[in-house]
Amino acid sequence: MRSPAQHPSHRGGEAPAELALELDLPHEHARPSSTGAPPPAHDAAAALRSPLPAPSPSAGGAAPVEDAPWGEDDDDLSGLQLAEEVAPRPPARTAQRTAATGPNAAEQAAAALSLDDVAARAGYGAAPSNPLLCAPYALRVYRRRRELCTQLVEQQVVHRETDDVLRQQLVAVVDELLCKPGMDLVGAAERAQQANARVQVQRAQFDDVDGETAARLDAMQQQLVQLAKQQRQAAADHQLAKVHLAACEQRRERLIGVRKELAAALQTAHERAARAAGPNAEFAPPEHAPKIAAYQGQLDACSERLEARGVAVRQARSTLADKAQQLRHLDRLLRDARQQRGAAQLQAEQRRAAPRAQLRAALKARHDVYEQLLQRIALERPQLIDNAAALRIEQLHTAIGANDDALAVLKRAIDAYDEQAYKRGVTLWLAAVVVVTLSLLWLVQIR
Repeated sequence: MRSPAQHPSHRGGEAPAELALELDLPHEHARPSSTGAPPPAHDAAAALRSPLPAPSPSAGGAAPVEDAPWGEDDDDLSGLQLAEEVAPRPPARTAQRTAATGPNAAEQAAAALSLDDVAARAGYGAAPSNPLLCAPYALRVYRRRRELCTQLVEQQVVHRETDDVLRQQLVAVVDELLCKPGMDLVGAAERAQQANARVQVQRAQFDDVDGETAARLDAMQQQLVQLAKQQRQAAADHQLAKVHLAACEQRRERLIGVRKELAAALQTAHERAARAAGPNAEFAPPEHAPKIAAYQGQLDACSERLEARGVAVRQARSTLADKAQQLRHLDRLLRDARQQRGAAQLQAEQRRAAPRAQLRAALKARHDVYEQLLQRIALERPQLIDNAAALRIEQLHTAIGANDDALAVLKRAIDAYDEQAYKRGVTLWLAAVVVVTLSLLWLVQIR
């Protein structure tokens, strides 16, 4: 029977890191201890690192292989290979993120990002070797950076909301672990209660400020909606007044044309009557008098109608002027209301900034406390972390890491361009603008 120190994979009295990861096996592949005692629980790193930690037959934890005797055959090695196929190890970055709970965990995760991911997210393309091609490269970088900055603002909102949800779920999982029978860690429940109490106090303060500012903004929004509705109605009335004025002027123009025709016809009738009566006649011939009288009556009636149309046109113009003045007044009120609402939104954001920062700090402090409690549970009570809880914790850590990585990649992608090529491209564009300006000035002078 060989001891673990005599195994070929053992070097210097300590098992290598690869074997330490592979020793986290389901209980059916672990051999019982030679002394007959139940196998001890596995360490905290294995409990948090393994996606599916299996409980031991007695205590609920995975039995370490250090207490199992080495056999004469290769059953242990085959068991290790089978365990790798059944429960593969998580990626190295996930394991590092799970174990890292210090203040520099985010920086370490950001430093581990792949440059290929950053370059693919940036989308700037390769820097041109030809200096003349730096101009389109600079234009592409300028446009793409504007798009990425807009996406960063949106991604920050999504990241913050997603991170809050994931961390709240992690808090719920740890709370369930703390409520399990046998979880008699000294001071653990008190630390969790204190962290939750601080979060509740800060959240209540933020909700008070947010509710007050939201009520004020809602009132201003309702006023803005009413003004916008009145402005739309005034614009419609103004348009109808313009249409009515155009119709009145059109009818008046038609009457003016009819009056001109009647006046011309009356003048022609007078000339014909004068020619028929002779040069010294004082009265028109009897056969021309009815026609002249008819033309004169029609002309008088047309003049009366034209006068009425003139009154209607003046009234329509007055109505249009009133509608235009009302529309300008509502436009000014609407513009002032929008400016006031924008200023109120800025003031509301300034008022919410301090309570929001305090709430964020309380949430971060609670997350740090719960991460420390989780590590303490894994160290002192690993048998209480069942398969479902361990899997859920691993999934939440992975999701939090992926969420942080997405934001970190986007932040690094904004500046992931060739600075020298960009500067050369900007210089070429400025030179082109100067040349075009001088050419235009020269053309203006020679003309």
